[in-house]
Amino acid sequence: MAKEEYKDEILERMWVDTENGTPTRRPRVVEELGVPSECVAELEEEGFITLKGEQLSFTGKGKTKAATLIRSHRLAERLFTDVLELQPEFMEANACTFEHVLSRELDMAICTLLGHPRECPHGKPIPPGDCCKENRREVEKVIFTVNELEAGDRARILYIATRHHTRLDQLLAVGITPRTDIKIHQTSPAYVIQAGETDIALDDEVCRDIYVRKL
Repeated sequence: MAKEEYKDEILERMWVDTENGTPTRRPRVVEELGVPSECVAELEEEGFITLKGEQLSFTGKGKTKAATLIRSHRLAERLFTDVLELQPEFMEANACTFEHVLSRELDMAICTLLGHPRECPHGKPIPPGDCCKENRREVEKVIFTVNELEAGDRARILYIATRHHTRLDQLLAVGITPRTDIKIHQTSPAYVIQAGETDIALDDEVCRDIYVRKL
């Protein structure tokens, strides 16, 4: 687990402790979560928490970030339970991963899709987002194929959906892989995209297989 994810876990534990009326103490957090002890100090240096003795408390900035993390985690649980119908043993692990990569746009799209749920499957409150306050009913599109982008657009590749294994191997070989950031240089007569330091020309059919999120 990356250090930033360890820090996120600490903030989440503090949120849950607050819900339960339990003080968060550094030794217990480090031991139970298995996080490096320096993560607590870094959270304090970054202005997310304060330390009084061994007790951790939120700053305003820290509480806002923790609310975002908890919201993403509990929305993911609702999505996995209500839409994907995952079994409980798979739900928690996937929700923990999901919360670290969920963008604000995807967060609002999922929340709107689910009808702005107020509680997770365990009955814990889901912190409301802007979409809840606006009572948004329509989901804005957040996932596109490359052929839907325009010159100058930047995006991050989410996944490649092709039945042609040779084509997939070719794309992977030139750096078209999930989590890669790309920029569209031109769209006609062929698509030219930049991935890393490489410019790659792709035809429309191939671009339809590459799914991205705009940056």
